[in-house]
Amino acid sequence: MELRKFPVTAPDGTEYRVKIEEEPANVFESASAKVTVYTKRKQIGFRKLGGTRYFDGHSAYTSERPDYVTLASITIERLVERLAIKAEAAARKQAAVERFDAWDGRVAR
Repeated sequence: MELRKFPVTAPDGTEYRVKIEEEPANVFESASAKVTVYTKRKQIGFRKLGGTRYFDGHSAYTSERPDYVTLASITIERLVERLAIKAEAAARKQAAVERFDAWDGRVAR
């Protein structure tokens, strides 16, 4: 089964598309739900940002009583955290580049 929802709005106001694919249990693994998050492109379509796979009984997912809203919310919260960490790292790197450019080249002791 496949579910799609757009827009799903994060606390910061960013809109995402969420796709949830539910896979039944088989011989090798238990039932699972794969949640994928996309962002809207400027022109046409969506770009994949990431996702998570939730296994039955080991996370927020249970195949008997699935809560798709919770799965989507948890996935988006984690994605927003990862994007914030990436943005902070990029800002630190840019600040280091600017400090290096402004450096006069002298080594002080």
